[in-house]
Amino acid sequence: MKQKETALRILLKKGASTEIKTLAEDDMRIIFALAEILVTTTDEKLYHNAALALGNLGVQGLPFLIHTIATHTNPAVRLASILGLGQSNHSSTVPTLIEALQDSQPNVRQKAARALGQIGDGRAINPLIDLLEDSHPYPRENAIIALSKLGSARALAPLAKMIQNEEDASLVATAKQAITQIQEASGVQLPN
Repeated sequence: MKQKETALRILLKKGASTEIKTLAEDDMRIIFALAEILVTTTDEKLYHNAALALGNLGVQGLPFLIHTIATHTNPAVRLASILGLGQSNHSSTVPTLIEALQDSQPNVRQKAARALGQIGDGRAINPLIDLLEDSHPYPRENAIIALSKLGSARALAPLAKMIQNEEDASLVATAKQAITQIQEASGVQLPN
């Protein structure tokens, strides 16, 4: 296994997710090795690519990513794990991503919102609406984008309210664009 771990680290450095997936299909220990690398290495590229590889493996890798988000003290590792969940595009990750919208780190909240938009599950609408009031602009921006992807008319009034109260011109423009997209997708118009 030592040779496989060395090969795995080399593949992770190169971001070779297809090769890693092939290795994991032949040997479940590769998944455990990826999970261990994710939580023990201090090499940012290694833990980032390990998280993406786990997400790329689908349901086999998800429990490790979910556990890491819930327990790891390093926000960068939690962030990488959220990226892995987003890459998996699996609806079973939605509750964990919704919970991550409450993380103490704005960049973690931002990436959780982005992943929820990628997955497109309606359970995320209300938590994303709540994120429109975040104290940091990047989580708000990603909540707007995610809500526009979800296309739910429930987001129209909160987005309109945000536009009235928002001081950041780029967020106002993004929210206006989201309202237009949601109106087109849902067929619902805001009252004048």
